Amino acid sequence: MNPEVYETLRTIVADAQPSDSVFTFSRNGVSSSTVKSGVEVACNRAEITYGLTRVGGLTWHGLRHTFATRLREQGVHPFDIKELMGHKTLSVTANYAHGTPEAMRQAVNRLRGTSPRVIKFRAAG
Repeated sequence: MNPEVYETLRTIVADAQPSDSVFTFSRNGVSSSTVKSGVEVACNRAEITYGLTRVGGLTWHGLRHTFATRLREQGVHPFDIKELMGHKTLSVTANYAHGTPEAMRQAVNRLRGTSPRVIKFRAAG
């Protein structure tokens, strides 16, 4: 997490016990339903399509896909993405960290300026 998120969370849990959840309705007015409705409100304000039943709609869970995809675009190692996502296997992470047209262009452009060479090896013996 970045320093801004870290400081915000540190403030939120300053008086918490180690076993306490960070976000609860009784603690700070946040529950899974308030997070989901907050994402919907934010999408509406930003004029972003919201919901699974609408083409291109964004959901709270969809942000996990965005997080993993953006990390992949930045060249973050798949093992690190797996750990950040809390996944047990790379195959699960692969379902989240999608390729994008721009990332694919950048990958191919890395070959620019390289000269292909064929190297012949002698057979042993």
